[in-house]
Amino acid sequence: MVCSLKYGYANSDQVRAIRTLASKIFADDNEYHDSLEQNFGVRSCKSLTIAQASSFVKNLSSHLSGTGLSSSGSVHPRASGTFNKYTGRGVKGRQKHLTAYQAERIELLEKLLGWKSENTTVFVSRQVKLLKGVEMLMNWEAVKVIVGMQKILSSNLKTEYAVINAARNSELKNYLGTK
Repeated sequence: MVCSLKYGYANSDQVRAIRTLASKIFADDNEYHDSLEQNFGVRSCKSLTIAQASSFVKNLSSHLSGTGLSSSGSVHPRASGTFNKYTGRGVKGRQKHLTAYQAERIELLEKLLGWKSENTTVFVSRQVKLLKGVEMLMNWEAVKVIVGMQKILSSNLKTEYAVINAARNSELKNYLGTK
């Protein structure tokens, strides 16, 4: 397969994502390779272009979650409630993206710390080593951000970290109301 230099081949993150998702969907390697050949005319995900790999990851993800994307490629609607500045698209048990609960937690911690959105963006970038908005975090990245914010909050409040970590979002909302 000839690949234009303008588009390049699938990068290592895409290859890893494809292989991880494929291991959860296909019964064996032959079924996986047959799917690649049928859809893209290649037997290896390393031979996919960046665009093809991106498309394949989206298809595998939507197949695995059972939800799929709309034809416009739109994502799930915002979480309902008063705290919906940040959106979580993940579903508990199938966490690829941050969940609505994690998004709400980050927003609550932001308010408790008295941060502006810019402060949170800088903190997120430092924690995950990439310039990302909260909405773009993966589940494991959101965990790193939440732990870091909770440690800062516990230090500011001169409280044990375990107390902040154990508090539910509803308890943090109550504390926010009394602050």
